[in-house]
Amino acid sequence: MIASSGSNLPWATFSLFFRQEMELSLIGLQNAGKTSLVNVIATSGYSEDMIPTVGFNMRKVVKGNVTIKLWDLGGQPRFRSMWERYCRAVSAIVYVVDAADMDNLPISRRELHDLLSKPSLSGIPLLVLGNKVDKAEALDKQSLTDQMDLESISDREVCCFMISCKNSTNIDTVIDWFVKHSKKRG
Repeated sequence: MIASSGSNLPWATFSLFFRQEMELSLIGLQNAGKTSLVNVIATSGYSEDMIPTVGFNMRKVVKGNVTIKLWDLGGQPRFRSMWERYCRAVSAIVYVVDAADMDNLPISRRELHDLLSKPSLSGIPLLVLGNKVDKAEALDKQSLTDQMDLESISDREVCCFMISCKNSTNIDTVIDWFVKHSKKRG
């Protein structure tokens, strides 16, 4: 029997006590699929007609007891200097790569490694998402790992998943990774 004194918390308030919050920065070159990823996570919906993000957008998504604040940062060259500022003190950096865009992989690799060299970002876990695996020309996970030189990154946890926002391939795995990391650093 539950006593009605003020010393007992109502169950709704009690469950909120265990709520986790986290912030993630989604970065990567323009047209990699960052905004599509946010939309698929938030609404399970995909749209072919995405407008490039100018500057940044922020969206909060609740998954179970975890509230995830997603910073979707523009990937055009003029916005890349902002990436570091939005990656400080986040639970994880999520770097989205168009796995079917061979021409931009060297630029994407350089931008990622330049960003990770910033002392203010030391130790923050990195999740690299190879998007657009629904395309025939998309790299597989090992090829993307090699092209992005992920094995040379040793000062933080690094994880890589291959996804398709269009087909929702591995989106549940990405969300599970987010939730796991909210508990670690939250």
